[in-house]
Amino acid sequence: MLCGGLGAECRFMLDTSINKLWNHNWPLSTIVVNITAGCLAGLVGALCARSLIDPTARLPLTTGF
Repeated sequence: MLCGGLGAECRFMLDTSINKLWNHNWPLSTIVVNITAGCLAGLVGALCARSLIDPTARLPLTTGF
């Protein structure tokens, strides 16, 4: 619940910031948020695979945040 709440707040702030700068109908903020989340999930997975972070932290970091 903690990671999900933090993740939702970060997504909301990023989405709001991009929407203030982008005044077009094309959903740039959605694309940026999804690409950023995918890259961060991949980074967490790679760090877990190389045993640089605890494997038990993988699930909360990738699905909640």
